[in-house]
Amino acid sequence: MVACIPFFYLGLNSGFSTEYIYQQDFNNTMTEDIQSWIGSSGIMFSFISSLVSGYLIDKFGRKTLLYYIYGIHIVGWMIIAKMKKILIGRLILSLANGAGYVSTVYLAEILQPQHRGAFLNLKPVLEIFGSLFVYLSGLYVSIETISFAISICALILFSCVFFMPETPYWYVLKKRKDRATESLIWLRNKDDLKIIYEINEIEKSLDEDVLTFKKTILKIKWWKTFLLFSIYMLLLEFTGFDMIIPYAVQFFGKFNRTAIDNRIIGIIFISSAFIGAIVTVCITEKFKRISLVKSGHILNIFVLVLSGFCEAYFHSVEFSIVSLTCICIYGSTISIVAYGLPTTIITENLPTEARATIFSSLSTEFYLIYFFVVKFFPIILANVPIYYVIWSIALFSLFNYIFIHNFLKETRGTVLPGNKDYT
Repeated sequence: MVACIPFFYLGLNSGFSTEYIYQQDFNNTMTEDIQSWIGSSGIMFSFISSLVSGYLIDKFGRKTLLYYIYGIHIVGWMIIAKMKKILIGRLILSLANGAGYVSTVYLAEILQPQHRGAFLNLKPVLEIFGSLFVYLSGLYVSIETISFAISICALILFSCVFFMPETPYWYVLKKRKDRATESLIWLRNKDDLKIIYEINEIEKSLDEDVLTFKKTILKIKWWKTFLLFSIYMLLLEFTGFDMIIPYAVQFFGKFNRTAIDNRIIGIIFISSAFIGAIVTVCITEKFKRISLVKSGHILNIFVLVLSGFCEAYFHSVEFSIVSLTCICIYGSTISIVAYGLPTTIITENLPTEARATIFSSLSTEFYLIYFFVVKFFPIILANVPIYYVIWSIALFSLFNYIFIHNFLKETRGTVLPGNKDYT
């Protein structure tokens, strides 16, 4: 679980801005520009750390990067809690958030195939719970108190990393078969012929020439895989979730005509996403991944079009309730269409010897787009009718569906061209 907690911290980072803005902007005098900098500062430098960690993760190991992630969280959250330097603290935290994919790589390399899908889908559960934790805690304590508690937790987790093994894959990459065997014995809690067999399978999955970061970038056969998922990553970023969560109160304030506080609506929205993420974990291994993702997008298109229709043509409290309900249904699919299953599909398709480097490159792209999306979303909310915003998200759900239907294959049974490490 220690390797999973960085996902929780990603959620804390996403939920922080909406709670901070709510607590500080009592008179609604904070400009959209200031709000956008508060929201986007937490990911401003993430693309840099994501790119650099692609080199570091292969050179120094997955475990070493987990030390780095928790160390940055200790410093960043403590600066927010004690020095009250919000932007400085969040800029520092952005360096940890960019390397968050290390947890995905670590889990993918230590888990057995039958458990991999469910565990990788813990990412959205923990990430969404992180945002929900900030939303709920903000009802009772200040954002500085929340930040201090988060920093102390990071310190404890930093200590726990010491007791974790490095992944056997990394040891094999470094030609240290004895250490790989020790790691696998620790992970499987047994010492038998199956361990030797698994080590041999890991060796078979690797090229004879161990790939460095530079060699992977230059190796032509991985470019098709990279470009395919690069387009997929681009489309995913406009499914709307990463826009709404940092500014939930402001988003729902644009069309909530009920007596319910916008903050409570935000909590309901993120709670529906949390429940949906738990359900996704339970059904991941029972249904085909691609079918689930496509079904999620079909549902999203329907409820988003309906929500936008209610806002465009009706302005009563009753239709506002219908619209808000549709958005909460949309939120419940977050793990299926944007966070959990897409990450699982991408991870399972990446070849072992290039997994860290390609994942690093995809994460770099993701955080660059993420920064600009979060930076300009408050400005868009202030100047574009909300129904156009909602319909735009529905349109990108349609684009996602078309792309998935035509280009992605079921990861449980088909390997993309050029990929040979696949479960």
